[in-house]
Amino acid sequence: MNILNNILYYFIVKPLSLLPMRILYMVSDFFYVMIYYVVPYRKKVVYNNLRKSFPDYTDPQIKAVSKQYYKHLCDIIIETIKAFSLGKEELLNRFVCTSPDVIKQLNKSEKSIILITGHYNNWEWGGLAFPLHFTHKGYGIYTELSSNFWDIKVKAMRQHINLSMIPMKDTLKCFRNNQTEKKVVAFIADQTPVSVDKCYWIKFLHQDTPVHKGAARFAKMFDCVVVYGDIQKVKRGQYEVSYRVLCDNTKDIAEDDITKLHVKILEQKIIDKPQYWLWTHKRWKRAPPPGTIIND
Repeated sequence: MNILNNILYYFIVKPLSLLPMRILYMVSDFFYVMIYYVVPYRKKVVYNNLRKSFPDYTDPQIKAVSKQYYKHLCDIIIETIKAFSLGKEELLNRFVCTSPDVIKQLNKSEKSIILITGHYNNWEWGGLAFPLHFTHKGYGIYTELSSNFWDIKVKAMRQHINLSMIPMKDTLKCFRNNQTEKKVVAFIADQTPVSVDKCYWIKFLHQDTPVHKGAARFAKMFDCVVVYGDIQKVKRGQYEVSYRVLCDNTKDIAEDDITKLHVKILEQKIIDKPQYWLWTHKRWKRAPPPGTIIND
């Protein structure tokens, strides 16, 4: 297995990452034909997710969004490969912050920041870029991959510019260690929780959805400013991010209310442009336990 991983990384992934974007997008177009038409990748999952999330959509609309999604997904795969060799200057040119006044004020704050986003548009480039926008030290919370080889390589890719990656199990330690350090800790908050017993349940895209409460819990525990990172795709290889303060005094807001705030923002973004969310993810594979309160 290690031999195959080495071949895949050193003879495919790494060489591809060195190619110009115009060539990589030709590869993306080829990938799209393969995973949509030739060897369909989770097509039933995508169609089922879209039908339940947009019950008013006609079959032609579902098909149109699905095609747009797969084209975008292939771009994300290619752009993630590019991230293995993407330099700081090119990244800043391709991932532009459109809220400089908000950043200016946040950088003056003595509080640490919890940055929340979802699997919407290019979250990988977003993870590389946000530490370059803030003067606070940047950390990203992640789930370790099952393959030790790829866990090391992907972690190195994510850290090669200015980000420090923290395994999810060490999140509390990240906050407790050096509490005088001003941090920006990034959470991708739309993953399916492993355990649904202690989650926040909410109607999200017409479905009962469990949401991690960790970001809100740590925000209140360590009095952090809560910020949402809204990533938008301008065109292929070009993104903009706008940072929005959701709460600058967590003592005055309930943990569940913080969670609801970022969930509802993401939901509206998906409704506006559904093709940019991660529809191949089996987001609704777990049912709420009996007696669970589902929030609107």
